[in-house]
Amino acid sequence: MPLRRIVNFKKQWSVWPKFQRKSILQAMVILHITPVAMRIVGVQHWITILGFFTPINNPPLLATATELEQVHWLNIQAVNHSLIRGKCLSRSINLWWLMRRHNIDTELRIGVRHKSKQFKAHAWLEYQGQPINADQNIGQHFRAFDKLSLNKGL
Repeated sequence: MPLRRIVNFKKQWSVWPKFQRKSILQAMVILHITPVAMRIVGVQHWITILGFFTPINNPPLLATATELEQVHWLNIQAVNHSLIRGKCLSRSINLWWLMRRHNIDTELRIGVRHKSKQFKAHAWLEYQGQPINADQNIGQHFRAFDKLSLNKGL
């Protein structure tokens, strides 16, 4: 971390309430573990493991836009202040995990596109069909796989 980022983080850290600091710290840990865990056990198994330890209570929370933004903000802080920022899949899994911790049931989406002889993939999170950590028109740029079976068994 560059010195300026460390100083800014220290200033911000002292202002945030304790519950936010705890959530950000936990998200930072998961963000660092996720790339390694995905390589060792695979994406679906890692999501199953995370889901096992963070079950959604029945019924899940019907989240407001403000609540979604607040949890997304926690994830942004974790990403911005971590040693690694992770790729879109790691960040989206991290946000998915944070949403579950707040009893908000979301869907991880993975889409692909082929343009100018280049194949690209992207991951994002949706709540009730609306992207949370991507532009609203992400579906126009990436063709999402049909509903992924990543949440099966959770």
